[in-house]
Order: sequence, then C-alpha cells, then structure tokens
Amino acid sequence: RVGESITLLAEKSQKIEDIVGMIRGIASQTNLLALNASIEAARAGEHGRGFAVVAEEVRKLAEQSSDSAQDIIVLLDEIQAASRQSVSEVTSAEQGIEQQVAAVHEMRESFTRIKQSIDGIDSQLQLVSSATTELDDSSGKIAEVISSVAAMSEQSAASTEEVASSTQEQFNYITSISERSNELAQHANALYEEVKKFKI
Repeated sequence: RVGESITLLAEKSQKIEDIVGMIRGIASQTNLLALNASIEAARAGEHGRGFAVVAEEVRKLAEQSSDSAQDIIVLLDEIQAASRQSVSEVTSAEQGIEQQVAAVHEMRESFTRIKQSIDGIDSQLQLVSSATTELDDSSGKIAEVISSVAAMSEQSAASTEEVASSTQEQFNYITSISERSNELAQHANALYEEVKKFKI
C-alpha cells in the first residue's frame, strides 16, 4: 500500500508540474504583452499614461506568477526526491522482512530435523535397554545352570575335578558378563533419561 501511495503521489506531482509549466508559459507571454503595452502607452504620451500604469501592474503580476511557479517546481522536485527515497526504503524493508521469514522457516525445518533425530535416538536407546535387560536375564539363568553343574561336579569322583574347574571358570565369566550387562543397562537408562530432556 505504501508503495502504491508513493507511486500515486509521483503521478500527481508530475501533473502539477505540467500545470505549473503552462502557468509559466502564460506568465511569460503576459509579461511580453505587458512590455509591448508599456511601449505603446509611452508612444501615446499623456493619453497613454493610465494604460502604462495598468501594463506595469500586469507585468509585475506576470513576474510574480513566474516566480511562484518556479518555487512550486522546486518544491515538487523535493517531494519527488523524498518519494523516491521512500520507495527505496520500503523496498529494502520488504526485502528484509522476506529474509527474516525465510530464516524463520529454515529454523523451523532445523528444529523438525532435530526432533526427528532425537526421536530416532530415543527408539534406539529403548531397543538397547530392552536388549541389555534380556541379556541380563539370560546371563542370570546361565549362571544358575553353571552353578548347579559346578555343585554336582564337586560331588563327583576325582576324575571330574578338571570339569569342575573348567565349569567354575565359565561361571566366573558368566558372572562378569552379567555384571557388565547390568552396568550397560544402567548407562543406557541414564542416557535415555538425558535424551528425554531434549524432546521438543
């Protein structure tokens, strides 16, 4: 709307400038006619003195009209210059707004991508948590079985001592795996809780 108003103002200013140009032309012709009338009045002598006074007044009015028209031209030039400056500023402001809108749109897309990434991490952590829980349960069951085998092996004959020793080592390994699984589950749960804080 501002741009349209300024454009309309420029059009009206041009029309005024055209009218002022016509006024200046008329004033110039009037001034010339008044000058000729003064010359003719001087030739008429005493009888033309009154006419000479009128001709002089007409000439002065013509000059004043021409001067006023020139002042209007100067003012119109200033108005047109200000209008052009306003158009330039409005155009720059519109471009700035368009850039800000584009930046906001890009930021919104970035947040959407971040949310999608966090949701993906959340899903993966849930899978890790479930897997570590299952691993912990399986390790516990294996440990129970090996413990039973070790107990039975200790009650066997001397020929099974090596089997018992090997079974005990396996039990120790499984116990260590179970402990590591518990630690992994704790870390996964802690990481899951931290990621939940960043949900949008």
